[in-house]
Amino acid sequence: MKKWIIALTILIALASLFLITGCVQKKVIIDDKKQEPIGGDKDEHGCIGSAGYTWCEAKQKCLREWEEPCEAATEPEEEPKGCPEDAKICPDGSVVVRDSENNCEFPDCPEPEKEYKQTDPEICKYVELKCPEGEIPFFDEKGCGCVAGEPGPKKYFCLREQDAVPYACTMEYKPVCGWANENIQCLKYPCASTYSNQCMACFDENVEYWTEGECPE
Repeated sequence: MKKWIIALTILIALASLFLITGCVQKKVIIDDKKQEPIGGDKDEHGCIGSAGYTWCEAKQKCLREWEEPCEAATEPEEEPKGCPEDAKICPDGSVVVRDSENNCEFPDCPEPEKEYKQTDPEICKYVELKCPEGEIPFFDEKGCGCVAGEPGPKKYFCLREQDAVPYACTMEYKPVCGWANENIQCLKYPCASTYSNQCMACFDENVEYWTEGECPE
């Protein structure tokens, strides 16, 4: 009888043990179902951090740095625009072409070589310089002389065939520069005077020709 009670007690203990173990396993299984699966940790951009994805602002998408670097998209380079194929002849006879790296502008011409006629600046103030064709007078702190220059303004020679017939000029103001003939000995350049219009310039018998605009200083 005593043995039977002991056996029954053991059976009850084992049954209780199995029952408790089953409940614990069931609880664990239930708890596992509450855990988030891998890949559920998306950020505000939808990038999955656990998978190594981060948001790339430059490319506006999720990526993994070791697969695709996050670099700003570069704009395609513009094809260089060609410049007109014309050229510019400098006063010294050299030729320059347009510079594509400077908005197709012509570069500066080489500095022309100066030929000094007088090396005393004070004397230059009273000297009339007569330069050969294609050269213009210059004055600087070292003296004065002639240098290759751009073509000067067009010369309009006064007609003297009707000098014996008196005429009157209008009051139109369109200034011109009247250049003196050989009868006038000038003390300094320019050997000319500004007139209100071409008629007034040629009315002066000492004017040989005129150019448009006021006289140079």
